[in-house]
Amino acid sequence: MPTQLCWAADAPSQAAGGLGLRQSDLPLTVEELEAGLQILDRMDTDKQQFWNENEPAFHATIRLAIRETAEALLMRQLPQALRNELEGQLAWLTSRLEPNDRH
Repeated sequence: MPTQLCWAADAPSQAAGGLGLRQSDLPLTVEELEAGLQILDRMDTDKQQFWNENEPAFHATIRLAIRETAEALLMRQLPQALRNELEGQLAWLTSRLEPNDRH
């Protein structure tokens, strides 16, 4: 089951950059990822607190994206243009993780 967002619009954690996510290593849903990126982009977001609260879930989301992209690349009849795009995305996703997170 995906991690659930639980915040109120005026919650102090959100104003400081927290998504209100449970401390979890479960991947985020698309909606949670989008919400997190919007919060991270806000000027009043405490980036350090944001990452302290949300880094495990974001790392899990990146690892999931890497697995799904790698699986898509295993398809034999994948058009070359799409294969090239996915290979580029896979390289970018892998670069976002620390070496010890690449398992």
